[in-house]
Amino acid sequence: MERAQKSFYNFLEFLLSTEVWVVGFVVFLSMVSTRTLPWGVGIAISYWLIRLVAHKHLSRRTPGDVEILLLLLMVPVTLWATAIPEKTIPQVTRLVLGILFYYAIVNWAKSDSRIKLLLAGLMLASLGLLFYASISVKWATTKLPFIPPTIYEKFKLLVSDTIHPNVLAGTLVIIFPIALAILVFSWKETSWGMRILAGFSAIGITAILLLTQSRGALIAFVIVLVTMISLRWRWGWVVIIVCGIIVVFLIREIGLEQILEFIAANQALAGMNQREEIWSRAIYMIQDFPFTGIGMGSFTEVADLLYPFFLAAPGKIEHAHNLFL
Repeated sequence: MERAQKSFYNFLEFLLSTEVWVVGFVVFLSMVSTRTLPWGVGIAISYWLIRLVAHKHLSRRTPGDVEILLLLLMVPVTLWATAIPEKTIPQVTRLVLGILFYYAIVNWAKSDSRIKLLLAGLMLASLGLLFYASISVKWATTKLPFIPPTIYEKFKLLVSDTIHPNVLAGTLVIIFPIALAILVFSWKETSWGMRILAGFSAIGITAILLLTQSRGALIAFVIVLVTMISLRWRWGWVVIIVCGIIVVFLIREIGLEQILEFIAANQALAGMNQREEIWSRAIYMIQDFPFTGIGMGSFTEVADLLYPFFLAAPGKIEHAHNLFL
């Protein structure tokens, strides 16, 4: 009996050792097709039940637990408030799956060896994302004049659920500092395999960020480089001064208004005036629905119905174009 019980718990431990990889894979599948989202949530929750049986608790504690709990408490509120559940439910499900993936990482990475393995997995995932980008992104080809539009003719869309280039860039620019930090700060302590993975990841992310032409992500990319240099080398702070001088020179020669227009304009937006109009609509929504929100994913329909735009056609603005709002 005792032997059978030990075998049973060993089997549970084996299942828990696969959590981060299995949940990470279903997160990837949810990017390919939203139909896999409910299955992904179900699979991720099953690991919590296994952990409850094996360790008598659902999850390890983290400093973000209270904030995440408050976010989860808003899920039934947004489902109640939405007028378009067919758009809100996938967004809510994606949010829940993301939270479950966060805790999958927390519960799995309990040792230095696992953290190193997790970093290797992250590098491999970034390389996979770079490959997936080549068949799934609807590229913006006119933002940066120094990138020839003919480059994008080599990429063919092979999936129906496409990725916006700004969304891809926002994801990659979060991974980039980790890959760069491995190369810059822990070169001697890192194996050759990890160095190669981090190197390919950093180079590939740099190339794809340029192809996305996401000016916000590229600005973040430059800030990451400047920060890494200033932290790594004794005289690195000089780079901050040099960058500051360059920014002041550009503002003086080109003008702050023209620079802001260049940064703000894209294929969907004419410039700062249109962004300010969108931001004002988001502020109106916050003022009118401060406790319930409008329902995740329903910005377009609510804005067009209650706060119509003057500088944009109906159905074109999908979100507030401002992460804080």
